[in-house]
Amino acid sequence: MQVDTSQTAPEFYLREFAEMLKQVRGDAGLTVRELGAAIGHHHSRIVRAEQGANQPTWELTRAYLCRCSVRSQELSAWSLLWDVTYEAERLRKRGPDVMEKSEGVKLRQLLQERWPAAVARLAAPHPLVTKLRMVTTKRELGIALQELGARLEPVSIRQLAEWAGVPKTTLHDWTSGRRLPDSKRLVTVVSALRATKSEADEFRYALERISGKRCDGVHVGNRRPCVLWEYHRGPHRTSRGHEWLDDGD
Repeated sequence: MQVDTSQTAPEFYLREFAEMLKQVRGDAGLTVRELGAAIGHHHSRIVRAEQGANQPTWELTRAYLCRCSVRSQELSAWSLLWDVTYEAERLRKRGPDVMEKSEGVKLRQLLQERWPAAVARLAAPHPLVTKLRMVTTKRELGIALQELGARLEPVSIRQLAEWAGVPKTTLHDWTSGRRLPDSKRLVTVVSALRATKSEADEFRYALERISGKRCDGVHVGNRRPCVLWEYHRGPHRTSRGHEWLDDGD
């Protein structure tokens, strides 16, 4: 009897779980060695987890996700994905005969329902990225920096300054919206605060918008030049005063 190799077969879940882990690490901008050292595991365990050679323990998975700056609100969805993968692996190891029995069919149906539900929860808009795409003032950028720092744990400006490697007064000016950071130091700060790659990119894009660089390109649709930065997300305004929002979709 031929084993089902469709995406809902038990083999699908471990493969997908591994790919999703790898994507998270890529978004965090970490190598397998850097991640392994940060969470106290040999990098070979990270490699095996990302290759789908075997399912990592939940303890390793949680440490992996936390170091990659996955939000605490997302961990419950990841826990569900881990559980589904675990049950799928148990079913797979019992052999193809079990899959065709009533018990196996019911379990496969349950896994097929639970997996997309958890994936959908992870696909929800990232609140900080969404907020950064709407940033147009120094104050709003400062609030976003505070939110990024507070995500690690309740910390003071002094602690944030130590982590980021900048003077306390400088960081206070940035977070209070008194002045803008330069691009290079902003990247250093958000990296020290464990921003994901997408978050770090959005911080940089927000800074460029606020800095007032002119976009010389012409926007498709209305054929009017934009007076903001060339990265076309967030509030936009033409030289004639026409305004619209481009969310990147």
